[in-house]
Amino acid sequence: MVWLYLCLTFPSLPQVHKYLGWSGVVVYLAITALALWLLKRLGTAKRIAERITDRRAWWLTAMTLLLVLAAFLAVYPSAQSGAYGPGSDSDDSLNIAVRQMIHGRYPYYARTYLGNAVHEMPGMLLLAAPFVLLGNSAYMNLFWLAAFLFVCQEEFGDLRQALLMFWVVLAFCPAVLQQIVTGGNHLANGLFMLVLLWWMTQRNQPIAAVLFGLGLSSRANFILLAPLAFFYLRRQYGCRRAVRDLAIAGTTFLLVTLPFYLYDPKHFTPLEAADRLTVFDKILPHLGAAVGAAGLVFTIWLAARGGSLLANSALVQAFFVVIGTVLSGDLFYASYGLFFLFFGLLACWKRSLGEVALGGRAAVVWQHAEMNELEV
Repeated sequence: MVWLYLCLTFPSLPQVHKYLGWSGVVVYLAITALALWLLKRLGTAKRIAERITDRRAWWLTAMTLLLVLAAFLAVYPSAQSGAYGPGSDSDDSLNIAVRQMIHGRYPYYARTYLGNAVHEMPGMLLLAAPFVLLGNSAYMNLFWLAAFLFVCQEEFGDLRQALLMFWVVLAFCPAVLQQIVTGGNHLANGLFMLVLLWWMTQRNQPIAAVLFGLGLSSRANFILLAPLAFFYLRRQYGCRRAVRDLAIAGTTFLLVTLPFYLYDPKHFTPLEAADRLTVFDKILPHLGAAVGAAGLVFTIWLAARGGSLLANSALVQAFFVVIGTVLSGDLFYASYGLFFLFFGLLACWKRSLGEVALGGRAAVVWQHAEMNELEV
């Protein structure tokens, strides 16, 4: 329950503090803690789930997604109008870069309306391309939220539990709604990495490994999911499957990324994301490199140690977010918690509210084979 609580609240701290100050942060943390306690201790989650039939669950899921779509359609135009501030340019970053790429121009020469460089890697541009062709990369959030619900339904073996978890996220993680209505791509990035990792590890299909390779070429921090996936596949299916899938994913990553880098290494702006670590060199020489090396060692240790793939993925992504927040003393870094939110949420829900919500009906498919080695 503590890990579930931290996964829900940490990514939203910057937004809550921005609008409500430190007193608002305290109230938000207290309300979320009380709500989760009520869901578990008083059996509220179980009672809610028992009142929902399987057929009604599908209708409620459709209604929930329609409400999210309505919120997007109602708020997004205002958020982009500039009436309430400069807004977010992460959707503009993808839109401009993809359109430059479609017209045969180097996407990393482009600048957003705020004058920022394009920091998303080529795989992210390719994954965003269908949505840009439909009109806007901001649609990615809606699509991958629906895909995440499908994965949860497959994992839990029951749509009611997936829906209940989704409601908890919408209610107690305002960063998610903020990303939806402003078109931010951090939400979609965290979602599709989980969905693509799930597809590759649970479905023996080469196309899944190809798409996972594209996902690895979205942001550099997600490259660390590769060793976790390799060791998981080796434990569950053998070395041959692990080598095949990661070779496909790695080849896809290189084929997608290297041409853009080699075309103009000096202007390959995704490398500027390394400034998130090198900025710590102001505190202590080479501290940024030390943090990066520590993160890599931590990843390899978790991968070799075994345990939950979901929990390990969340811990690896959270490592840099938490370290960055602590070293900088700036809550801005906490907004990157969206990269670990859904990994941690899915891992923690099963062992906290999952069994409560459905009285033990959860399938727990993904982690079933590894439960014997899971250390609590």
